[in-house]
Amino acid sequence: MSTDSGYLLTWATVIYNDLISPCLRRPLSERAKLLVVRLVVLAIGLFLVFWGLWYTPPGSIWDYLAIT
Repeated sequence: MSTDSGYLLTWATVIYNDLISPCLRRPLSERAKLLVVRLVVLAIGLFLVFWGLWYTPPGSIWDYLAIT
């Protein structure tokens, strides 16, 4: 579980710092940054839940895990 939460936080931070922040005219306050990162974590989490529910891996699940 800690690995998954680390991935979520890392990707949310990367998305904020590399995609969202450069597009802003003024820097956000610390509270606003935290809110945006939390919303990105939520969006990524929802995407992964729906992806996991509907994606059918070709072949064995063990092969899929080995590749990823």
